[in-house]
Amino acid sequence: MRLNRATLIALATVAISSTAFAQAVQEAATNYEVPTFETKTLDVHGGDLFSYEKASSSDDATMQFHLGSDFGMWSQSPEKLFYVTNDLDISGGKVGDADLTWGVNDVITGGYHMWLMGSRGVRVGGDVVVGIALDGGGGADEMTKAIAFAAKVGAGYGRVIDARTIAVAAAMYEAVGKTASAADLAKAAEIMGQYAAGAYDAKYKDAAAAAAAYYADLGAAVGTDNPFKLAEVENSPIYNIGSRKAGYHFDVDFGVASGDHGADEAGQSMSIVQSAGYAMLLADNMGLSIEETLWYGLDDNEAAVTAAGIDALVGHPGKSNMLVHIDIDWNLDHSSQWSSSAHVDVNITLPDGGDMVMDWGLHAGTNYAMGTKATAYANLHVVGGNDAYNGGEIGYGFAVGFRYFIF
Repeated sequence: MRLNRATLIALATVAISSTAFAQAVQEAATNYEVPTFETKTLDVHGGDLFSYEKASSSDDATMQFHLGSDFGMWSQSPEKLFYVTNDLDISGGKVGDADLTWGVNDVITGGYHMWLMGSRGVRVGGDVVVGIALDGGGGADEMTKAIAFAAKVGAGYGRVIDARTIAVAAAMYEAVGKTASAADLAKAAEIMGQYAAGAYDAKYKDAAAAAAAYYADLGAAVGTDNPFKLAEVENSPIYNIGSRKAGYHFDVDFGVASGDHGADEAGQSMSIVQSAGYAMLLADNMGLSIEETLWYGLDDNEAAVTAAGIDALVGHPGKSNMLVHIDIDWNLDHSSQWSSSAHVDVNITLPDGGDMVMDWGLHAGTNYAMGTKATAYANLHVVGGNDAYNGGEIGYGFAVGFRYFIF
């Protein structure tokens, strides 16, 4: 088949536009910054504040009450992260002539991190969680209580950021028939990042109002009055868009957990966590990332912090024991509708004076949307290692599936 001059010019124009668009995606993703926002929210709720139920004259009546509050404050920019939250729950009840029982559970979290010498420079910061659980009534002579906390402080250099919203923004521009520069993609991604972080929900309180304002702002940024198309790109299963991680980091953190104070099982755990990672975009539609984390236990008096309703920020492998975890991720977007990925994870336990224990797993899959009528997927997993789970044997499995929309 011969192509005339006009056809060649048209094909060349499409090729040049596609190349420029791909370069814009890669440039914007490589230079992507986390969204900037400040939010504050506080609510008091009682659901149900009070309830009473008696099924029949022969059944005991059940009475229950509940009152709670949620507070949150977040401030984020490329060089700073600060947050404080408080979740309070007060509840109780009684059945028939039994004594009233009641409980109070309060969980407070907070953290501050700052990046010096740029948003991907030196990081210093810390996080803390405090949990308080009080229970009484029910005929008990004394109130039971459990108080626990976990804290982590540390420093590092560099940062790995997932700029997936850049790729989603590119697909939105493509869906509405528009081209975009790296700056255009970054502007749309900033709005998507703020919405994902809850900034719109905190401002408008109502989920529907928040979504309406979000898509109005996003439509203005993209330059379209069709927000439904933008929502389709963001949420529809016919779009399969993978992560776009880029950057590197090396961090060392010291963690301590202490609890359950007020109970018989009070204890304390301390450990050091070292982590490092590297991620890069191999192309505008393909990425590779490697993450390594090492835990080292400093003592064996492990705290049982879960009784206060919280989990430790830092894991504890036992005194003088080491635990190493390695993640390797690869993803490729063949198109906006077709995405493939592979993930390798390795866990290595190095007990003090014992033998090394290791397990590993490989997981790969692909998801494909055939227009708007059907979706299909296939995945494969292989596991191995010398741990007790598989005794050194190799295990594997695979699955395929589809979904077809008849009407």
